[in-house]
This record gives sequence, structure tokens and C-alpha cells, in this order.
Amino acid sequence: MDKTATKPAFDFVFLKDDSKLHFVSLDDILFVKGEGNYSIVHTTFKKFVMRSSLKKFLESLPESRFMQIHRSVLVQIHQISTIDLNENVVSLQNKVSLPVSRRFRSELLTVLPVL
Repeated sequence: MDKTATKPAFDFVFLKDDSKLHFVSLDDILFVKGEGNYSIVHTTFKKFVMRSSLKKFLESLPESRFMQIHRSVLVQIHQISTIDLNENVVSLQNKVSLPVSRRFRSELLTVLPVL
């Protein structure tokens, strides 16, 4: 198998909960919080605790849709409703507020179409 081949582009993932795999559309993933060797995936309908580091989880998601905004937070770009530049906080469409670190702030503003 060619190791340079790109990963297939899917618009969904299967997330494990106990002994079941749940189909989750990428549109339903709001954000992911990292806690050590675990990632907590917050979706529109449920939270999933995955035994995977945040870095490893980010590698499995499409770069065009998800971005790291803090050392322990990934966000779906399409879920962002406001960015408070004074408070360094991103608010999502479901009213959840997430921190943006200085390290990732400039990249976030570069990636988004800011006028």
C-alpha cells in the first residue's frame, strides 16, 4: 500500500461508545476538548469520550473543516458565530464559548475570511 496516498475524504466518522460504533456526520461535531490521552467530542446530540489524544484526533479530521484554537480545543470552523478579539473567546452557534490562545489566534484569523 502506498504510504503517500491521501486519506479518503468522508463527511462522517464512526465514534465508539462502549461496544457500539455510532455514525456521526461531521456537520454534527461542534468541538473537541482534549484531556490527556482522551478527547471529548461534543456533537449536536451527545458527548463521546474517545481514547485518543487531541493531536491524533485532529489528524483524522479534514483540515478544511476543523482547526485547533487552543492547546486543548478543536472547533468546527462552520460552527463559529463570533470571535471576541478582546476576550480571546470564540462563541459557537449553540452559544458555547471556547477559549482562543494567542498561539492559535493569528492562524484562526488568517484561515477565516475576515473583511
